[in-house]
Amino acid sequence: MTRSIKPRLRRRGHNAPRSAVHAIWDVDATDVGSAEYYRRREEEFDDTSHTQKIYKAGTESLSDWIKELWDQYCEHVGKDAIATLKAMPIKVLDNFFHYVLHTRRASVRHASTLQTYWNVFTLMRRKETGIVDINPLVKTQMHGRLAADFELSTERKPKAIVRAEDEFELLKVLWGSSRVPMEHERLRVQLALLIQLAGITGSRPSALMGITYSDFALSLLKDPNGGEWPRLVVDVTLTQTKSYLGPKAHNTIPIPQVASEPCLLLCPQIMLLSLMFADQAFDGLTEPDQLFRLKVTPGLHEQRLPIKEEWQRIPIFRRLKHEVRGVVVSPDVAATATWLRDKLNALGKATGFYLPVGPYCFRRGAGEAFDSSSHISESQRNLILQHASSAVFQNSYLSRYITADTQAAFRGLEPQTAVMRAASGMSRTIDPRRLTALTAEQQAQVARHPEVKLLRRYRKGLKSKIRKRYRTISRARGSAIYSVYRHAVRDCQNTSKAVRKAIVAESRRLYQRHQPTLDIERQLNHGVEKRQQKAGLEDEQPLSSHRSRALNALLSFVPFDPEEESNRRSEAIAAVAVLSQKREPVMPKVCRPRGVNTTLSPSDDDNKEEGTRRYRPSAVQRNSTVEGL
Repeated sequence: MTRSIKPRLRRRGHNAPRSAVHAIWDVDATDVGSAEYYRRREEEFDDTSHTQKIYKAGTESLSDWIKELWDQYCEHVGKDAIATLKAMPIKVLDNFFHYVLHTRRASVRHASTLQTYWNVFTLMRRKETGIVDINPLVKTQMHGRLAADFELSTERKPKAIVRAEDEFELLKVLWGSSRVPMEHERLRVQLALLIQLAGITGSRPSALMGITYSDFALSLLKDPNGGEWPRLVVDVTLTQTKSYLGPKAHNTIPIPQVASEPCLLLCPQIMLLSLMFADQAFDGLTEPDQLFRLKVTPGLHEQRLPIKEEWQRIPIFRRLKHEVRGVVVSPDVAATATWLRDKLNALGKATGFYLPVGPYCFRRGAGEAFDSSSHISESQRNLILQHASSAVFQNSYLSRYITADTQAAFRGLEPQTAVMRAASGMSRTIDPRRLTALTAEQQAQVARHPEVKLLRRYRKGLKSKIRKRYRTISRARGSAIYSVYRHAVRDCQNTSKAVRKAIVAESRRLYQRHQPTLDIERQLNHGVEKRQQKAGLEDEQPLSSHRSRALNALLSFVPFDPEEESNRRSEAIAAVAVLSQKREPVMPKVCRPRGVNTTLSPSDDDNKEEGTRRYRPSAVQRNSTVEGL
């Protein structure tokens, strides 16, 4: 079975009000402010529409979708939608959610999804009727029974936490592996900076993606220790914050330069300055070495680094656009949170993490670091994370994998802090051998899936009819058959995607179950081989010269001389800035003649000769995976 098509969201501008909250009558500009104007305004005031909360586009779209489901249900059973929504008998409420789960049984698998539908439904009811009272006990009892009837999983998904050492592993693969392709190298620099800022600020992805140049303030401060050279401080103000409980005051988080930075790979100033110099956004600075020659003006305590006025409202994290000359960076359109989620997920798989990596992994990691720091109070942690109370952090952010050494506490021993941190971190699950993409044999399984074959046959038939009638597909635009054809194309794509995803998930599960046994057998029979230390590196391709230069600069050692340290940072900024303006060279695909077995690579034969085995599902297991979809 496959997932049903996700509802398409209708986009609105940021915090754009709905049309319902506007006045329902027009008035000349000369009448505004008159007594008649205010009398008419008071008479025609609508309590429901004018006092409702204004939500963001995503929430509004989901609310509209639930409203459509409610209208469909009422039409299906012959009820008045608004009257029933106001009265809301419990039996109707139960029937509606049964209808929703029944119609979406292919995609709803967790009880948490039912909870989301409930939350949006109550929001929609409040918006349409102004009524908010529904007994919470009714919700709890009804949800429990519906979850049992539809066999929804009540098990909570593990909440992955990315710490500094896990972030290093991600950045190391991002910069040093050819298995993380990017259409444009600026995206690589942007992703690195987003990863660093997500860990340092603990911000939500929407707050990070909306950052513009005006949200950054850079200054050189006098060294408080009396040193000759000033310290760079980057102040980032987070303006695009969550506003569910009303607008929040904007936090400004200072990020100071780390003296003798041991790892420039983790340094956000390098990435930020690289993007700024690549855009030529500074007013008065054009090269990185000019920055490191500056000092604080005598008599002052800081030297501000102004940004050009024309760059103030430009987002720093921008998307790509396609032009005649190829893919270029958009001059003013911000990248999306969806792009960030997809890139982090792909990067996590390339790194070898078992759990999926997403933006909130860094937010949870930051929250854990703030909570355990003796320099950050509980109130400061809530302020940074923008939580109304500590209960939010405790219920939604704390890992259920206990990070404290309870054995040491019970037995009166010294806690093994390093071991506990390693045991509770994501880096312990790294295995580059884990499957991240389908093999040629598995791709053939997708093509043989019965539902995929049926949908492809249906799509092909529609395509033939269109070409017979209109000659080309594009000429059929606007016709009824073209609309049916586009739906068939989407259904085929979604079904194939679901089948591929299920096969990858099952292969990873079987690998996780059986590979440790094979590793144990190999060690007992042959010992630990040096080849295994390079697992997952067989398919690596050489990096471009610009990327190699940037990687070498980011991994350079810390010098003892302060002037050499400035040169080290200047070289890293310059190398990354040059890289961010390049497109990654496209590696040609190797074509093989038909009939050649592509399931085993030469490295697999070498592994067999050396006694190295990698788990591969049997034919019975592969067929059962496909048939069970």
